[in-house]
Order: sequence, then structure tokens, then C-alpha cells
Amino acid sequence: PTAAALAEGIRSRCAATWGVGITGVAGPDPVDQHEPGRVYLGLSDGLVTVVHELDLPGDRAAVRAGAVQEAMTRLLGRLAEHALPGKAEDDGGVTP
Repeated sequence: PTAAALAEGIRSRCAATWGVGITGVAGPDPVDQHEPGRVYLGLSDGLVTVVHELDLPGDRAAVRAGAVQEAMTRLLGRLAEHALPGKAEDDGGVTP
């Protein structure tokens, strides 16, 4: 629920087309019975919010970097799914 609320909240507050929320445990110690590497990634387009549960390997820095990489990869995938045929490339349907 936290990752979804973060994604929806940032999208709304910034009047953006998309919102991304990341929360979880980067380590080095477990938090609330979640081991380091457990990350929740929320993506919201204003109509649908999807949350992905990730288990990322490595130390604190690696988990944080992996979370950002996953967020970008999954956001780009969602953007590709929403691309409209014939739409100008410079627009891409994304609010700057």
C-alpha cells in the first residue's frame, strides 16, 4: 500500500502523467520482518497503479541502485505499452 500511495501521491502533487514510488529495506538489517533487498515499486498512470514486489541482491548500495534500475525499466515498459501509434516522438505522452 505504501508504494502505491507514494506513486499516486507524487503523480497527483506534481500534476504529472506518471508517478513512481519506491519503498523497502535496503539493509544492512531486516526491518519489520522484511529482509534486506525486499523492495516495493509502485507505478501509477492516474488510472491504474501497479505494485511490484522485488527481492534485490547485494549490499545497501546495490539494493538502492537495483531499485532505481527496476523502476526505470518498468516505467519505460509501461510507457511503451501506452504509446499511441503515429504520435510525435518528441511528445511521447509524458508530462515534462
